[in-house]
Amino acid sequence: MSALLALIVTAAADPAKLPEGLRPVAADTGAPGRFAEWRTGKGLAAAELACDPALPGAVLLCFRIWEGDARRWVTRDDLARWGATTTDLRAGLLSEASRRIASAELVPIAGTTSTYLRLTDGDGWAASAVLAPGALAARLGATPGSIRVALPAEGVLLAWLAGDADRDRIMTVGAREIYDRQPGSVSPAVFTWDGRVWTSFGEAVPRPLP
Repeated sequence: MSALLALIVTAAADPAKLPEGLRPVAADTGAPGRFAEWRTGKGLAAAELACDPALPGAVLLCFRIWEGDARRWVTRDDLARWGATTTDLRAGLLSEASRRIASAELVPIAGTTSTYLRLTDGDGWAASAVLAPGALAARLGATPGSIRVALPAEGVLLAWLAGDADRDRIMTVGAREIYDRQPGSVSPAVFTWDGRVWTSFGEAVPRPLP
């Protein structure tokens, strides 16, 4: 092992030593700006959310932490105090994200022989899709093959096998309806995981009223 690689390995935080109560959260790209405005409005010092890009141009992977009975956003200042990076936080949450995916329900799609995976959770674990996409693909039997994923709301993950136009249409419309109706909306868009990278698939766009 080179000296540089050894330094990098040594510098990485031990996921087991990260603070208790960490949770992932899927957020729209406007979340950091709203957080900054909220702090300004409260007269608090500036702070930056600890987030990574997750789904292209639409969804961020951020983090929250439970402190007693309250849950708050994790900031870059927190990372500095913990001696950690967002990569460390992701690693620390990976095992539980995979477990959540393994226990998520497979729901029949009405009028078809198909199913989709639905994970609804009020504590951020819908973001398991971007923490463990390989586990999600395996759960859907997409090996090899691609999956479609939508995170229409903070507490809702929808995922299904790619390759069927009717299924794609039904699920894309369903994602849009959840985005429009449910609090904590994130993105109406659908994305594809091909085993290596996320790409945009599309979204349902409501027709204007006559």
